[in-house]
Amino acid sequence: MIQELGKAAPIRLVCQLMDYPRSSYYAWLRREPRIDRELLAQVDLVRRIHKSHRGSCGSRKMAKELTNRGLPVGRYRARTLMRRAGVKARQHRRHKYHSLGPQALTAPNVLERQFNPEAPNQVWAGDITYIPTQQGWLYLAVVVDLFARRIVGWAPSHEGNA
Repeated sequence: MIQELGKAAPIRLVCQLMDYPRSSYYAWLRREPRIDRELLAQVDLVRRIHKSHRGSCGSRKMAKELTNRGLPVGRYRARTLMRRAGVKARQHRRHKYHSLGPQALTAPNVLERQFNPEAPNQVWAGDITYIPTQQGWLYLAVVVDLFARRIVGWAPSHEGNA
C-alpha cells in the first residue's frame, strides 16, 4: 500500500501519515523473498509420485502415497500440494460402444424356417446358456445337428467367449 501511495506522494510523507517507520519500509523492499524449502520438497515429491503413477493419482491416492513415504497429510492437503505442483489426476474415460450397424448384427436367414434336413451334418444350430454358479456365471456353448437331434460339440467358459 505504501508503494502505491508512494507514486503520488513522497515515501517519507506516506510513512509518516501511516505511522510506519521509513526504515522498516526500505528493509521490506531489500528483503529476499522467503523460500519455503520444505514446501518445495513436498511439491517435488508430489510431482515424482504423479509421474510414477502415470498421472492417474488423485488427491486421495496421493495422500496415501505421501503418508506411506513418511509425509502424513490428509486428502485436502494433498489436493493443495497437487495444485501447487500443477498436476491433475488423469480422468479415465469409459469405453464407448460403437455399433457396426444393423447389417453387421443380422445373420442371413439361410434355413428359412426349414428345420428338418434330409441328411446328417447338413444343418447345425448353436446356442449359449448362462449358468449361475457361486464363482460367477458359467457360459455353455452347444452345437446340435438338426437331423440327428444330437449334440455335435460343446464348450464351457467363465467368460462370454465359449
